[in-house]
Amino acid sequence: MMFGFGKKKINTLASDKKESDYKKVGNREFWDVSIWVFGFIYRMEPLRTLVFLSTSVLSNFSDIVYTFIFAKIIDVLVKASTNGVSNLSDIYPYIALIVVYGIANRIISYIGVISDYGLRMLTEPKITRALYTRLNYLGIQTLEKPQVNDRIYRASESTDYLCSYMQGLVEILSSFIQIVVTFVIVVKFFPIFVPIVLLVSIPFYYTDKVHRGASYKFIYDHAENSRSAMLSSNDLGLPAKLNEVTVIQAFNFLDRKFFNFKIWYEKKLVSINTKRRFFNNFFAFLGDLAVYAGFVVVFSQLVKKVISVGDVTFRVNLLSRFQSSFTHMITMINNKMEQALRMRDIYLLYQETPAFKDGSIEHPKLSKGPEIDIKNMSFKYPNTEKPIFNNLGLNIKSGEKVAIVGHNGAGKTTLVKLLCRIYQPTQGEIYVNNQVLKDIKIDTWYQNMGVLFQEFNQYPQLTVRENIAIGNPNEPVDEVALHLAAQSADATQFIEEFPNKFDQILSEKFKGGVRPSTGQWQKLAIARFFYRNAPLVIFDEPTASIDAVSEYNIFNKIYDFFKEKTVIIISHRFSTVRNADRIIVLDHGEIVEQGTHSFLMSNNGYYAKAFNLQAKGYSGSGGE
Repeated sequence: MMFGFGKKKINTLASDKKESDYKKVGNREFWDVSIWVFGFIYRMEPLRTLVFLSTSVLSNFSDIVYTFIFAKIIDVLVKASTNGVSNLSDIYPYIALIVVYGIANRIISYIGVISDYGLRMLTEPKITRALYTRLNYLGIQTLEKPQVNDRIYRASESTDYLCSYMQGLVEILSSFIQIVVTFVIVVKFFPIFVPIVLLVSIPFYYTDKVHRGASYKFIYDHAENSRSAMLSSNDLGLPAKLNEVTVIQAFNFLDRKFFNFKIWYEKKLVSINTKRRFFNNFFAFLGDLAVYAGFVVVFSQLVKKVISVGDVTFRVNLLSRFQSSFTHMITMINNKMEQALRMRDIYLLYQETPAFKDGSIEHPKLSKGPEIDIKNMSFKYPNTEKPIFNNLGLNIKSGEKVAIVGHNGAGKTTLVKLLCRIYQPTQGEIYVNNQVLKDIKIDTWYQNMGVLFQEFNQYPQLTVRENIAIGNPNEPVDEVALHLAAQSADATQFIEEFPNKFDQILSEKFKGGVRPSTGQWQKLAIARFFYRNAPLVIFDEPTASIDAVSEYNIFNKIYDFFKEKTVIIISHRFSTVRNADRIIVLDHGEIVEQGTHSFLMSNNGYYAKAFNLQAKGYSGSGGE
């Protein structure tokens, strides 16, 4: 089989990794993570959390209380039957107690259900908001770290489990309190029962922990393969992707990628969990034997007339409840210790701090473009030895329109990231109006910037108007400026062709929505930054998906639109930057040439050769 996910290939997946990076959560870490999760949920919904905790603990005692009351009723009935008494007035207080307790228990149960539902529903959006707020606090410079990115991915998959994890902790606490109360009662009439149950629970705890750990380890180790399989499934289920899949006849290939792996994966999990359930049931049966021994003791006490029939009912129920509650608590603890592996990623993400400290100087809102001065700047990416820049020096005057060109890997986009303070120079400084960039409060710097990255954002859930207006979200929408921005981005014509024009939703997944082309999306992104009209504007390959005519129009508008603003354009198309005030040619992190288009052409250096080569390619393709 040339393609596909054959059985032989699947069975080698686990061995492809020389060493699993699965790391169990230790007892101390489990405690730290659990306390943090409980506090995290509590801070969001303190009242509901406390109500849920209280009702969970109280509800756990309902069976014991009911059994105790019924035991008393049975004693009254037995006594009445034995003595031939027909007056059952002694039962009435217990009946009244059952009714009162039943009403109270129903109220407690109702409050518990409502608090549980409210807790899950209301914390869901708050947890989501807390996560993206945390990411915003950490800053994009921190999120560029590979290990942080991995943690974010895993944490985003686990946020849905935060509330249920906390509820599981409450369930463990409730079981523990019930066990303690039951223990105090049981130890009085059958002291040897407790150590016997504890003794037979040791192998139960161990085997449950081992097999549950094996299950979670298997899931963890194959998470990447599982995601890959699900992506293949998504490719077969998304209408937008079915066009290519159908035409190239890739259905069966992707089907095998998904189905063969998932069947193998699920069979492995079934096998692991079958073993766990077998051993759990076996050792639980040993616990049952201890309970049965307790029954014998209780029955013998009845025969010896040491206790009443009601006492038998109560004590037999207590023995069963103690053993089942203890087993259930062990299972819950083992389960939560494995689930804590998921929670750990969220916990550690909230322990993460920004990559570097924010500045303390508030930069004023500028009315014209800033001067940027880069002095003796060196930079290399974290965890690498290869320098991108070595003692780079560059001055960009206020209001200057600068184009930066060069081959892929020359350092163009890295320079943009340094100006955005996603990274900081390894050596040297960047100055903005004679102020060190790293000393400026990042938010006050960003209010003076507009950056269109190569991978620009699309907001399909928003209207055309909102897609443009989000470029300046803290101000009321200026309709005149918004339409001018659309016109400058050469977007007005296709917007007017939409059924709802500027109120058009940009996704076919919404009623009445349409799906823009890639080029239309890029024009809307450009319009967004025209609308922002920031003092410093950076365009990183702004017209990569746009036709030549629109590209020509947009670049002409860029030079005219941003008057007195500092503009930096990154482009590999030399024809689009010829009208810049200055063109800077980067090669391997160094400025090899700079000047106007005419100067660089007359210089007959790197720029002129690359320009002529591109021009020749365009003219050649046009003549075919």
